[in-house]
Amino acid sequence: MEEYEINLVEMFRVIFRKFGNCVIAGLLVAVTLGGYRGFDIYRTINDPELLAKAQAEYEKTIFDYEREKETLAREIDILNIRLVALDEYLGNSVKMQLDPYSLCISRNEYLIDTHYQVMPDKTYQDVDKTSTVVNTYRLMLSSSEFYKYIQENMSIKTDEKYLSEIIKFSNLGNGIISIEVEYLTEKDAKRISEYVLDFILMKKVLVDEITEHDISTYSTTLYSEVDESLATYQESKITSYQNMMYNLQEKELDLLLLEEPDAEEILDVPIIKEIIKFGIIGFLAGGVLLGMLFAFEYLFNTKVCNEKEFYDRYKVRVFGSVNVK
Repeated sequence: MEEYEINLVEMFRVIFRKFGNCVIAGLLVAVTLGGYRGFDIYRTINDPELLAKAQAEYEKTIFDYEREKETLAREIDILNIRLVALDEYLGNSVKMQLDPYSLCISRNEYLIDTHYQVMPDKTYQDVDKTSTVVNTYRLMLSSSEFYKYIQENMSIKTDEKYLSEIIKFSNLGNGIISIEVEYLTEKDAKRISEYVLDFILMKKVLVDEITEHDISTYSTTLYSEVDESLATYQESKITSYQNMMYNLQEKELDLLLLEEPDAEEILDVPIIKEIIKFGIIGFLAGGVLLGMLFAFEYLFNTKVCNEKEFYDRYKVRVFGSVNVK
């Protein structure tokens, strides 16, 4: 098979010379496609079954819109409530004000002695009420009356629920209870511990009605320490507040950008736009297709039309020509 080089420039010149034909072909295909699309849309909008389907789709879209809108509004309300509560906590919590790298702690352990003894010579033993007495003091040290007592004596202007975070009661067993106070300074932590003991002794008369008992100091400790868990806790609360603020802004933006479905866009088909769109597609497709046909014709046509084509194909110069009639 004979091989020769293809002159792309010449090929494009051939296509360009026939540009008018490409335009005409594009227009013909554009009119055909656009007309077909217009007829198809006209038939669609007059079909009762298709109209009913479009109406059902519109109602479903409205339902989804209302549900999403309601969900976003509810989530925004919840986030606002949580943010207000967390903001109040960050501003008023004593625990959030403590220095985790210099945490002042006053720990005091007290022995509650109910003088209970096991009598070996008795068949029936008396009931040991030590645990009952300990639980009674535990309830008293978590009461509103107790926290108000601490507030008044320490002049602490904060809600009693925040005091429960810094005053911790523990039952160590065998009648020993532990009261641990965490505060800003060792001096104030010790003072709070003293007021806790004063409150216990003040209520002892009432608890004696359960069973008479004595209260003595078992151990006293006052120190400062580094508490990494407290640092992690404080950071988590601040991070939680920042994340909630970010989520709130996102939800509000989503609600702002949420658009109600337009019935005209769903139920009415834009005939003119569709005809123009398919017309443009048809014009481009028709023109390109005919241009490709011209290119193929050039590539597979072995006829030599002039001296230049002869040279381009065979690399032989023409020095003369003879007209044959």
